[in-house]
Amino acid sequence: GIWMPEPKDLIKIRQEIDYSFDDWKKIITNTSFKKTFTEGIKGEALVRPPKGYDEDNPAIQFIKQKSFIVTKSFTDAQVQSKTFVKDAANTFKAMKPMVDFINAAVE
Repeated sequence: GIWMPEPKDLIKIRQEIDYSFDDWKKIITNTSFKKTFTEGIKGEALVRPPKGYDEDNPAIQFIKQKSFIVTKSFTDAQVQSKTFVKDAANTFKAMKPMVDFINAAVE
């Protein structure tokens, strides 16, 4: 994801989520994404909507975010297993659509 982006980039990300909320929803509700990142999008968030956004906006939960982070923990045994490289690659594969969406917003 992206942690504490510059204000100009955060504005762009929020705007892209607002304008393309259906695309964002497809990414974060994808079965692989949800299974991999069980805690969903994490990171600090505003209490109130940022300037220019209404509390009734369907994307407001994400528009309030200051960071867009997903995490997956691995146990020591998982890291030492023969499948770890594949498991780690699958984790990044599940994260890639979200990263692509964010990168496209800030470019």
